[in-house]
Amino acid sequence: MIIWRTCLAIGPEIRKLNRGLRLENLHMKRQIIFGAAFLSALAHTLLFTAAKADERTLIILDGSGSMWGQIDGIPKLDIARQTLSEVLPTLSADKEIGLMAYGHRKKGECNDIEMIVSPAKGAGDAITKAASNMRFLGKTPLSAAVRQGAEALRYTEDKATIILITDGLETCNADPCALATELEKSGIDFTTHVVGFGLKEGEGKQIACIAENTGGIFIEANDSSALKEAMTQTIAKAPAPKPEPTPAPEPKLEATVTHKGTPAIGQFFAVEWSGPSEKNDYVDIAPLGERGTAGSVSSFYTRNSPPSELRAPKNPGQYELRYVHVGKSGPSIIGRSPITIIDAAASLQVSGDAIAADRVTVGFTGPLNKGDYIDIVLPDDIKKFSGELSYSYVEKGNPAQMRAPGKLGDYIVRYVTEGGDGRRMLTSAPLKVAAAEAELDFTGEVEAGNSLEVKFKGPVDGQHYIDIVPENYAKFSNELAYAYVAKAEEGNVVKLNVPGKEGVYQVRYVLEAPGGRRALISKTLMVKAALAELSFAAEIMAGKDLDLTFKGPVSDGHYIDIVPEGYKEFNNELAYAYVSSANEGNTVILNTPGKVGRYQIRYVLEAAGGRRSILSKPLTVLPADIKLETSGIAAMQTDIEVKWTGPNGSGDYLDIVPVGQTAADGELAFAYTVNAEDGISVMKTPNEPGDYLIRYVIEGGGGRVIAASVPLKVQ
Repeated sequence: MIIWRTCLAIGPEIRKLNRGLRLENLHMKRQIIFGAAFLSALAHTLLFTAAKADERTLIILDGSGSMWGQIDGIPKLDIARQTLSEVLPTLSADKEIGLMAYGHRKKGECNDIEMIVSPAKGAGDAITKAASNMRFLGKTPLSAAVRQGAEALRYTEDKATIILITDGLETCNADPCALATELEKSGIDFTTHVVGFGLKEGEGKQIACIAENTGGIFIEANDSSALKEAMTQTIAKAPAPKPEPTPAPEPKLEATVTHKGTPAIGQFFAVEWSGPSEKNDYVDIAPLGERGTAGSVSSFYTRNSPPSELRAPKNPGQYELRYVHVGKSGPSIIGRSPITIIDAAASLQVSGDAIAADRVTVGFTGPLNKGDYIDIVLPDDIKKFSGELSYSYVEKGNPAQMRAPGKLGDYIVRYVTEGGDGRRMLTSAPLKVAAAEAELDFTGEVEAGNSLEVKFKGPVDGQHYIDIVPENYAKFSNELAYAYVAKAEEGNVVKLNVPGKEGVYQVRYVLEAPGGRRALISKTLMVKAALAELSFAAEIMAGKDLDLTFKGPVSDGHYIDIVPEGYKEFNNELAYAYVSSANEGNTVILNTPGKVGRYQIRYVLEAAGGRRSILSKPLTVLPADIKLETSGIAAMQTDIEVKWTGPNGSGDYLDIVPVGQTAADGELAFAYTVNAEDGISVMKTPNEPGDYLIRYVIEGGGGRVIAASVPLKVQ
């Protein structure tokens, strides 16, 4: 564990320093703290700022989705919440403090920044409560958040301090180092302390500049058990930090860094070095003349055996290799050597104009660095390096294969190289996208619930599809029915399930293209009401099989069912039969319920947009006329004959159970009625003497019903 306490040691005296001297010594104000020291330093930071009655402080809390990551099995967001709940109560009630968050309301939004608790005296409880209710799901626009926080604190007029707690790097195309320099120059007395919480190896150096460039401290923490220990042993007991003695100067250390050749932009090149190689020492490449230890382009920890590799920056020029030793007094450069980075050329060969959503072939030359790619963007986005409409990494082959946008117009093809400090466009070429053409041919009027054959002409590559949607529907989701054109039958024909409700609809040819889906053509479809007939006996004995004939649509999925009277749902039916599996003469057999009552027989369409009943007729289920005759007394383990009359449904059976058993299972013997001869069933009596029942059980729609019983004595 390494803790640099220079800022804390100088205490309130730091604000008495000349601003010029302060800027010259920014690189001496970097702090890397692991384990228990994280919370100790965070408490010191908050309490240090709290001691200044004329200063307002704003906590900016990372609300991005990565905060769900765990440290020792505990989500980072829970550790952060707990930390705030224990640190904030130790602050003075006169301290003005607030809470801002980013990435906590929307996914993928760089403008998701909110002042949750405005700076005010005694706001600690409100901040703790607000943090406990935050969601964590978005991006990391930390630069924009720091800027908004500074402006909210009126940093150009008053003293202002920000405490940024983040578990990741900037993800919204901003330069936090440049922003920190800008705010430092224009602020009256502006400071940002940065808590790097659970960062990946090497990431800390990339955001430490925010603290360094504003005279703040940088804290890096990676151990949850030590965090908890610090919360209970340090923060809760420390009403205010005590300045610690200035550490004794470290012995002078030396190091060397060398390389061979002249690397080009974005290339990986070998570096040899010698030095103390302590745990957090690193070698990096930075612009020549960079002040302090900020500005790192790429780096590696020296604890890895030499030689190691660095990645050259994206721009050519004069740079230097540096050996950075991180000791008790913070980071210091103890070895350096100059290096020249040369530029690299690139060219693009675009194969003429493209058709919307069609393939675009692009030949190229370039440095071919790992991560280089060819992409297609709008002219207004030529300087952006996210949100490209289509792209292909150069390592996937030359020429590059991409898909053109679906909307006609002018676009730009770029060669983008990846450097140690970001991306850069090396060259570009224009691309014109022309409209694609399509045709649809189908019957303009069809009965509800039937299938519709659509013959088409148009682009077949990719995930293009033909769908059915309501009239004037402009969205490209929740279609009523769709089919991919790439899976069409011979002759470019697709089949779609027609909606079950009559009305006016659209059949569309939709391109799945970069930049979003787009309808090439749309034609009207009239869906008329489906006609159906149901013929069956209106009254029937409980449990008796119902013979039913019908007329109506016979597409796959349509069915006829029995449901209770007034039932509107299309699941948990008591009995059903698919019309496509009907017997000759359009006849189906339904097992009627065993319970007496009023029911409905429905003709249900399994149609686009959901199931729909197109016809419903009532059915009355009458009590079953059942008689059971037997000798009443029988010996153990002997066959006994039972003469019966009843509905004789396809699942009905006789059984033997002990007296008092009411459940329609657990029988000791049984016999299906359909297997009986002349209404006589045979069962074997139990192997123990006693009183039993012989029962008639209806296996009807909706479950078994015990319809009749007679006693049986076994001796």
